[in-house]
Amino acid sequence: MGVPVLRIVARGYVGKKGEIYIGKKARELLGVKPGDELIVYTRDNELVIRKAPKLEDILRKKPLATISVREIEEISDEEQRKYT
Repeated sequence: MGVPVLRIVARGYVGKKGEIYIGKKARELLGVKPGDELIVYTRDNELVIRKAPKLEDILRKKPLATISVREIEEISDEEQRKYT
């Protein structure tokens, strides 16, 4: 994987009450629609806005690992023994 190419997609601005407005092209590229949740964070001197994943999208993904109830209980018992 190479370094991602950054490009200016659209300009935005901050309103009088601190609302952040981004251009239509940027919203379309992200697939952001009214009512969608966003994740906003800073990285160095940047403001990063990402579309928050919906639960349905997360559940459709292939699991990273599978574990049985018995395995969970064994791990839980081991951890609890550490503190008794």
